Amino acid sequence: MSKKILIIGASGDLAMSLSKLLLTETEHTIYYLSSKNIKFTEDESRFIQAHPLEVKNVKNFCFNILPDVIINCSGFSDVIQAEENRKLAWDLNVRVVENLVNISKILSSHLILISSDLVFDGLKGPYYDDTKPNPLNYYGKTKHTAENISISSLNKVTIIRTTPLYGHPFSEKNTFLDDYIYKLFRNYRVDVSDFLFTNPCYFDDLTITIMKIIDRELYGVFNTGGADWLSHYDFAVKVADIFGYNKKLIHKIKNPFKGAKMPLKAGLITLKTETNLSFRFTSLENGLTACKFKFFDK
Repeated sequence: MSKKILIIGASGDLAMSLSKLLLTETEHTIYYLSSKNIKFTEDESRFIQAHPLEVKNVKNFCFNILPDVIINCSGFSDVIQAEENRKLAWDLNVRVVENLVNISKILSSHLILISSDLVFDGLKGPYYDDTKPNPLNYYGKTKHTAENISISSLNKVTIIRTTPLYGHPFSEKNTFLDDYIYKLFRNYRVDVSDFLFTNPCYFDDLTITIMKIIDRELYGVFNTGGADWLSHYDFAVKVADIFGYNKKLIHKIKNPFKGAKMPLKAGLITLKTETNLSFRFTSLENGLTACKFKFFDK
């Protein structure tokens, strides 16, 4: 069944990739809200230039188009900067969600939020969907708060937790994979932690998960993440192996995230998501091989 889908923060990497997938694979009608004046569609009635914090503009647009699904792809994602600029992090990660929850409640829209494995303390990771969060850093606290607000207020809400993403070609906000490739390609030293563990998520797997959740109208918490749980250091070594770079440039350090407490053993168990969606998350080797082709071998 065709749905009207509103993407908040439509100019971001996730939003752009998700929009492309939905337009290619479904018959849904996509609406866009972005603070940037980008031509997303020829139909001007399906786009508004507005910041997610401009409550009145967001509400008016939603009440005009009456979306079946609202996907929040906006937010404050810099873990270290969140410690230093707590008000902005709170406004973008919590206040925006509060507003979208109120709108979704009135319109009976399906609200989809993107969260993180950083809602956990990293003592016993990787974590199941129903494990009780206990964030260590301020970014994680904002995400946990947004989860609580939405789940306690709405029946038609989906929290999609994810791990660090890789696989989107050299974006405006570089991922850690981009950083490793940039440095290794130029024979620069790479300092990486061998204390921090997670299961990095291939970018396309997250967009496919969102599409399937929309089509199957699934609510609750769903984890996404890669098939391999490993340290940041081992991830960098795997990048060097797949891309053919010099592994001797990679050096172990304790924690590169100075200024923010990071969970040592993070990561997410994806069994529930895979079972409900009939979907398998990509192995690191296959994901990095696909990245090599997308980035360089075209």
